[in-house]
Amino acid sequence: MINSNNAPKCEWRSHVMVCGTKRQRLFVDGVETIYFIDTPAVAAHRTYGDRHGLWGAGMSEPHWLSGNRIAACFGSGNKIAPLKHRAEQMAFDTP
Repeated sequence: MINSNNAPKCEWRSHVMVCGTKRQRLFVDGVETIYFIDTPAVAAHRTYGDRHGLWGAGMSEPHWLSGNRIAACFGSGNKIAPLKHRAEQMAFDTP
């Protein structure tokens, strides 16, 4: 890590998954974080009924059989800006 007086640069990169869900992933200084926001194309796939969901990847213990980890939900809402702000703040608090 380079020590400087420059503020960290947040960047959101998005892509559409096969199911139609738009996933936006948070990068800080070019490094991918665990945080992402999903905006499903189908109402049945919404997070707690809201249009957008903020998630953290790999938050659980590894599954005993597959070794995979699951994502944890950090909130949802019908406006994306507050969720992006929350994700950026959590990314800065992560060591």
